[in-house]
Amino acid sequence: TVPTASVTTAPPTISASSAGTNTTTLTVTYADTAGIDTTSFAKTNLTVSNNATVDSITVNGNAVTYTIKAPQATWGTSTQGTYTIGLAANQVKDLAGNYVAANASLATFKVDTAVPTASVTTSVPPITASNASENTTTLTVTYSDSGLGLDTNSLKTSNLTVDKGATVTAVSANGNVVTYTIKAPQA
Repeated sequence: TVPTASVTTAPPTISASSAGTNTTTLTVTYADTAGIDTTSFAKTNLTVSNNATVDSITVNGNAVTYTIKAPQATWGTSTQGTYTIGLAANQVKDLAGNYVAANASLATFKVDTAVPTASVTTSVPPITASNASENTTTLTVTYSDSGLGLDTNSLKTSNLTVDKGATVTAVSANGNVVTYTIKAPQA
């Protein structure tokens, strides 16, 4: 029979809090009725996109933890986006000499260490005698993220705080441009 490989611990998303690090790990468990030839475990078992490399391995029975090294000094200075981990052909075999089938996309992980930014694109207009009777106004903010993009589920009225008793009552998003509705305090 052909031996199998399954990811038992996938690498996490590498975010801004991990930007200064330069490694992550992936654990693969190999299985076969004839038994796995553990001498076939090596750094060359896997390929990683974006010029990341397998730096070392730790073996525990038929489970191998591969340490993946960032292509640059840190993940923060490396290519941002999705990294694909492949299982190379003719690498891991069973005791009968059958190889685990190659799998170009065994696993993926994301590197997004860029912190999003926000800029006010339309300020709250001044309150004057001509518009003083209105009880709402708006503020428009444009968010940008050079990493994997903005999570629009994170756009909430709680993103802003206002003083003098005013409250943010609504959020309207068009892509990364967000308009917040601000309600005046009750008289």
